[in-house]
Amino acid sequence: MRAGRILNELIPQVKRNCDISDARYWGFYSICGLLLRLRELYRFEKNIKPWEKTDEKDISNWIGQKESLWESLADTEFSTLTINQKEFAPFDTEGINNALKKENIFYGAGYGLYMKPVFFLSELIGQETIEGYNIYISGKEYVRDLSLHPAMLQGRTILARKDATKVLIWEKFEEFRAGKAKGALAVAFSSYGVDADMDSEAFDRMLEEVSEPELRSYIHHELGEAFETEKIGPEWTEMMSLIIRSKTQIFVRAVKDILADTSEKGTLRYIIDEKNTGSLAFYIVFLSGYRKILTEQIQNAFRKFLKTNQWQHIEQARMECYRNTKSIADELLNVYRGEKDPRALSLKLQKQITLSVPEHFRQTI
Repeated sequence: MRAGRILNELIPQVKRNCDISDARYWGFYSICGLLLRLRELYRFEKNIKPWEKTDEKDISNWIGQKESLWESLADTEFSTLTINQKEFAPFDTEGINNALKKENIFYGAGYGLYMKPVFFLSELIGQETIEGYNIYISGKEYVRDLSLHPAMLQGRTILARKDATKVLIWEKFEEFRAGKAKGALAVAFSSYGVDADMDSEAFDRMLEEVSEPELRSYIHHELGEAFETEKIGPEWTEMMSLIIRSKTQIFVRAVKDILADTSEKGTLRYIIDEKNTGSLAFYIVFLSGYRKILTEQIQNAFRKFLKTNQWQHIEQARMECYRNTKSIADELLNVYRGEKDPRALSLKLQKQITLSVPEHFRQTI
């Protein structure tokens, strides 16, 4: 009863901060991306299964209500959270989770793309330690914001979200079933025994089996990021703080993501050690934008791997991609060391980025 009471008290508090975050940052999504996230959030808030039909009029009305709410919250500060009459700052995840540790409830807060604040409240289903980092695994989510991050790094803590991972995989299943993509997507699902003719409810029963190893991959991305952050030092974070609202930041963030993925502690090293073809294929499937540009070697190696099933192709590409990305990261940091004015820094970084990527990709930068 006590856990139920605390949960009922916390949900509206966390939801308010979720709405404030969305109110401030919804404009950073593309129109298509915003609509996709809104529809998913609608299903989440209404507890509608992915295969269940939705009423377009209801969705439209709900979106209108969200827009009105966001307009009223655009200049509102995030609220403190109250648990058992004690107040906590909204990003005090350690203090909040210490207060919740006997309740089987988990609170997550952090920053996503464009430094958008991310909040969620969920069931806590697991806890472990890897490489000295505390891993918290969340299950059923009770409230969240528009963004969907399957894992987040906070100091020496990694927050891993199974529900968010399931949503991302389900979206790819819809593409797979619709026949919009084959190649790596077909390999990813077939590796788990999923075919395009499988109905939604049958796949839903398999989703736990598919999402578990994929969540492990996301955890190792965060471990790779932690490892590379320690090697680089504080300069990268300082540089990012000066270019938050620029297009350049998206590329710089992608560089850090690929360093994490190709790190000896990161995603690809873990997938190679596990020899998990499904996870490797999903890794290729989820590459997009600048991350796709930076991983040309790995995509080529994946095509070789499909013909030979030889993991050394992937390992060689991982190491080559890491070296190339580390070189780009070093060049970007050298630019930052010589320029601290945000506007001038963005322009100089943009010029360096153009020089850093292969010539056939430069028109996309």
